[in-house]
Amino acid sequence: MDLLPKQNVPIPKNMVPIKIGVPIPLTGVYGVEAAEQARCIELAVEEFNFNGGLAGRKAQALIRDTQMNSELAEKLTIELIEKDKVDFVAGALSALEMIKMGQICSERKIVYSGLSVGDGVVAKKNRSRYVFHEGPAAFGTAETMARYAFCHYGFKVALLIVNHPFGLDSLLGFYNVGNQIGVEFIQLEMHAFGETNYRQHLERILKTEADVLMTVNFGSDQYNMLKDINEMGIKNKMQVVCTYLSIPQRLKAGSEMFESIVGTSGYYWRLQEYFASAKKFNQAFHTKYGETPPAAHGTYAYCAVKALLEAALVSGAVDSESLIWGLESLRFDFARGPQFYRHLNHQAVQPVIVVKCNSESEMENPYDVFKILEISEFTGARAFHISSDKI
Repeated sequence: MDLLPKQNVPIPKNMVPIKIGVPIPLTGVYGVEAAEQARCIELAVEEFNFNGGLAGRKAQALIRDTQMNSELAEKLTIELIEKDKVDFVAGALSALEMIKMGQICSERKIVYSGLSVGDGVVAKKNRSRYVFHEGPAAFGTAETMARYAFCHYGFKVALLIVNHPFGLDSLLGFYNVGNQIGVEFIQLEMHAFGETNYRQHLERILKTEADVLMTVNFGSDQYNMLKDINEMGIKNKMQVVCTYLSIPQRLKAGSEMFESIVGTSGYYWRLQEYFASAKKFNQAFHTKYGETPPAAHGTYAYCAVKALLEAALVSGAVDSESLIWGLESLRFDFARGPQFYRHLNHQAVQPVIVVKCNSESEMENPYDVFKILEISEFTGARAFHISSDKI
């Protein structure tokens, strides 16, 4: 029997896990997309660990449900940093929560990577050397969608936009393109986040006889809006554009509701026909999770965590200064084509895909939901966020 007092024996460095804090809204309006993020993060961590980690150090994702509640998101982010001692944070599926998480991490000198669509997290007033944004910038993505839609479908444009930072940032992108080429914006309707009835907005839009209806929303907001659009026959009167499309929402709603809709996607599995990295990612996701292919928001999460862990490998450490240097040095292609983080504001520069939703008869398999119309070089290298208070 050992009667000697126990002593604190330091754990060898290569046995201490690299902790990644992941606050995402697994329940709420964006719950379907957040669940996809969690799966893709687990895949990225598993691949890192399988390849030996960082000199033997394995990674561990600490996933927390923010419930789409900003106050809870703040609380969980602080707890992950101060209580769980995470090495860096990757999270959020809301432009507002990204801004707040970025501020919290910057104050504590912890590297943060935003996983959603927005501009505010890397806008001038929020810019920080600790903050990176893997998700697309709404302003630049909206510009890409606007160029395609206005040139293909017409110059009389109605707008139905969620009254939320990513909606306002997108609206600026529409205006920026439209005002350059003579588009007539004939109706602007703003709807509340979490709205369930869109009929009053749509009745006013119908009276305008617009050529194009540009919409910006996501998750169950988009589902409820499209339900009303279909019931009111609006797709027969004008081209409907859902600027941000989601495979999980399309699979949930079925083909009829989305038929003929045009939009953008940050990732679609048919990118494997263009990029070898997409084919490799699809195969890995299929092996781990089965038949359903990966979607855009999950892919943002996958690429963000892969980049953070790759930066650790490049720099040989996980302290913030080493990670910042590593991330700024990266040129990578993990799933959706060539990417890098531009130095000025740490926005990920990446391709944007313009797609059209397939009808049932056009689908080759249950997951053949989109047709790729265009792969556009992301305007992120040129397009910078302008404060939405300019509207």
